[in-house]
Amino acid sequence: PDVQYSFDGKTWSPLLSNENITLENVGDKVYFKGYNPNGFDQTMSYGGPRLQFVMNGSISASGSIMSLIDGIGETTVIPCDNCFEYLFGGCDALTQAPELPATELTTECYSLMFSGCSSLAKAPELPATKLAEYCYGSMFLGCHSLTKAPELPAIELTYGCYSRMFVECSSLAKAPELPATELAEYCYVLMFTNCISLINAPELHVTELTTGCYNGMFEGCSSLVKAPELPATKLTTGCYKRMFEGCSS
Repeated sequence: PDVQYSFDGKTWSPLLSNENITLENVGDKVYFKGYNPNGFDQTMSYGGPRLQFVMNGSISASGSIMSLIDGIGETTVIPCDNCFEYLFGGCDALTQAPELPATELTTECYSLMFSGCSSLAKAPELPATKLAEYCYGSMFLGCHSLTKAPELPAIELTYGCYSRMFVECSSLAKAPELPATELAEYCYVLMFTNCISLINAPELHVTELTTGCYNGMFEGCSSLVKAPELPATKLTTGCYKRMFEGCSS
């Protein structure tokens, strides 16, 4: 892909594959941009190479991630499926995430994006209201320092959209509100699995359920002391399967 970097924001150089960039002193910065109107080709992500950052030390990111798409960070439409999948995966040096301003998502666009970012304490805002299948799948898996979840404003959900989103976020004490009025199959499957600090569950007010919608949602949440009310009167296959398994409190 076309990715360029600069130390002063004025003089730019192409970023080559496996090129190392060293920030010598605390407070030093490097800027990135790129023109990739068709997005990043992550079709080889399963069983092949991924496009991803690799970091050491303590790194804080800022600015819009969309500057890698349009060069300036103004677009709010992600152009392809799997676009940012695993982009910061395994970056345990990342302490702050960049802005994710997109309002229209694509299939698996943020899947695994910050998985294994064990130093990330705060999630970026997620303003999107138009979701896609597995768009947030395993997005924060293993973010052990994450203490606060982002707001999730979407009203209409899609297949597996929040699947495994916060798995093993062991410092997450409070779940975000879930305002959705229409569920989709497996939309919340394993969403908070092994969030061992989670004390309160969000309100689950939807009365029309879908296949596997709450499957394993709070599995392993050993600090959860109160379950949410479940007002639905007509159930579906696997809707509550293993929902509170391992909730020993």
